[in-house]
Amino acid sequence: MNLKSYLNKSKKSSGITLVALVVTIVVLLILAGITITIIFNDSGIINKAREAAESVDKSHTDTEKELANLVEELGVSLGEAPTIKNKGEIVDKNIKTKYANYTDETSDKPVPVPGGYCVVKDGEGEGEDKQNTVKSGLVISDLAEDTLDNAEISVNGENKKGNQFVWVPVSSEQLKEMYGVDSEGKQHGKLYEFTSSGKENLNWSEENGVMTIESTEGYSSHREPDVVTGSTGTTGSNYDAKVENLNIITDLTTKTADEFKALLQKEFDSMIESVKKYGGFYIGRYETGNLSNEDKEHAPVVQKGSEVGNANWYYQYQESKNIRKENNNVTSSMIWGCQFDRTLEWIAQTNPKEGGTPNYDLLTNSSSWGNYDRIVKTSGFKTKWQKNHIYDLAGNAWDWTLEAFNTYGHVVHGGYYSSNSSTSSASFRGSGTPDLNYSLSGFGSRSTIYINLLSTETEENTSNDVSEPQLPGSGAVSSGGQPVDQETQPLKP
Repeated sequence: MNLKSYLNKSKKSSGITLVALVVTIVVLLILAGITITIIFNDSGIINKAREAAESVDKSHTDTEKELANLVEELGVSLGEAPTIKNKGEIVDKNIKTKYANYTDETSDKPVPVPGGYCVVKDGEGEGEDKQNTVKSGLVISDLAEDTLDNAEISVNGENKKGNQFVWVPVSSEQLKEMYGVDSEGKQHGKLYEFTSSGKENLNWSEENGVMTIESTEGYSSHREPDVVTGSTGTTGSNYDAKVENLNIITDLTTKTADEFKALLQKEFDSMIESVKKYGGFYIGRYETGNLSNEDKEHAPVVQKGSEVGNANWYYQYQESKNIRKENNNVTSSMIWGCQFDRTLEWIAQTNPKEGGTPNYDLLTNSSSWGNYDRIVKTSGFKTKWQKNHIYDLAGNAWDWTLEAFNTYGHVVHGGYYSSNSSTSSASFRGSGTPDLNYSLSGFGSRSTIYINLLSTETEENTSNDVSEPQLPGSGAVSSGGQPVDQETQPLKP
């Protein structure tokens, strides 16, 4: 082969090799692109691996949730209450335990929230009065998604407000200060007279665990449960013995003072048993409203609730019982005197003086948190008129209670709008004739609810326009027996 032929052949081979190289590179690039696409696109291997890992994590999480739910269901079947996870969510009204537990970072023990109620959401804005915590006074409502602001919520095209209540804790030691048992085995409320330095027993003593009511007549004869008939015991014919008064109360059949006294004793015992089991009770956040005689079926416990008076004691007693509606998890009631006193004690303890001692000054001089503007307002009118989220314990209308006084009165508690903050403070006690309407309505009402015991437990325990009061002579008197004057504050005993 001559040189020329060899060079021509080499050039031809080089051309073919270069073309093959380029083709190979292009093919490799295409394959690399395909590979990268397969690996990294949405359906790629890496994403598939990531999704598989996430699926495993989710599977583990779901399994843990399922196990937690199973444990909770097992606990419920064994009588343990479930835990509330979110504010604003109503606890199932058909819950077997009648309540669910709520805890937060401020609580040292769970708070029982009854079926048919929710822990309300925080209010709008900053500050402790906008935070719904156990420490600040846990608020519940019978309306889903309700908030501390208690604003109207649209439900099926209708604007509604929830009835709100505040949890008042009662330890076993504090329960001993709420009630006692007499020599016949009957339970009675322990009532107190508050001073700036503490409290003193009011019309009771106790020795060796046996409680004695010292008097059922006279100017210091506060007691509960009991009736007033105008004479000793049930022998009179007035007030709690009067048929037209007792006709208002739907739970009575024979309409006698003896039957009413037995009913009050049964209701008091049921309240005490509930507090004993659940560790507290709920007090109305607002004074009971809509207290017209014609509409006693719909008495709300809401902010800016109107008509917080102008109804006699018997109507207000019955209206408070209707607040629970058809909810069999709770009993609603006019407040007992010992519950009112426990609430005041709790406020003094949780708003202490420097050094940590209870601030009883708040109870005996309520100028900083009560309505003393000489005109009664709708309940919850001003934010500053509250302690522990409870409005109008100081000032505004007096609140009727189930407490009895002498032979002719039931007892009102709390401050009064037309007086001053020291003589009619949050700790004030007075009394009124129960069947008078008090046309200027300085007499309002405070309701409570407590969680019912389970039926088996019950069986075991069984061996359930605003303004001023009447002028002197109307029958409205202070706890010292002095008539209530529309301008002059009644005296204490």
